[in-house]
Amino acid sequence: MSAPSATIIEGQFSPKLKAYYFLQGAWPLVVTVVGILLLPLWAIFGTWWAGRYYASLKMELTDRSVIICKGVWFRQELTIPLDK
Repeated sequence: MSAPSATIIEGQFSPKLKAYYFLQGAWPLVVTVVGILLLPLWAIFGTWWAGRYYASLKMELTDRSVIICKGVWFRQELTIPLDK
């Protein structure tokens, strides 16, 4: 008799997160004098980065934990046990 397989449910994130991450990076540039000069660079790079970061977001709910993965250059994985 084999052990029952773990149930995995994959979560989805709102596409509005892309705009949130873009604006989160743009805000410090807007409020500083030097940042205003860098804002056109962020308009190009930030759009690319926000899209990549959104694509890297993964969330899974298993029988025992919630697993969240994220990151563009450095991948991070956070496992939250449900029994805690």
